[in-house]
Amino acid sequence: SSQSDEAPTVSHIFHDILVVEQGPAYVHHNIHNGWVYVWFLPSGLALVGSIMFCYILLLAMGLMLILAAIYGMYRLSTVMDKLKAECAHEEEHAVLSGLVHT
Repeated sequence: SSQSDEAPTVSHIFHDILVVEQGPAYVHHNIHNGWVYVWFLPSGLALVGSIMFCYILLLAMGLMLILAAIYGMYRLSTVMDKLKAECAHEEEHAVLSGLVHT
């Protein structure tokens, strides 16, 4: 009876801690607007492996998309530089031909 009086309540257990148990699930919680959200991640080896694979796949795809965006911006920049140079050359040519014909 004295142990049950001293035992912490559930709200005290989940306050600002991460609970990791060896057993059927990993448990984590978040406190938001006075509510305690408890997250369970099953600890089966196949499921954890597949979740980890998906996580790594998402990270790799994100990195590839960032690199593709950087490459696309580089290509766009080089094309824009060429277009600017052609436009400047055409304007210069038009000004010179206007001077010659007048």
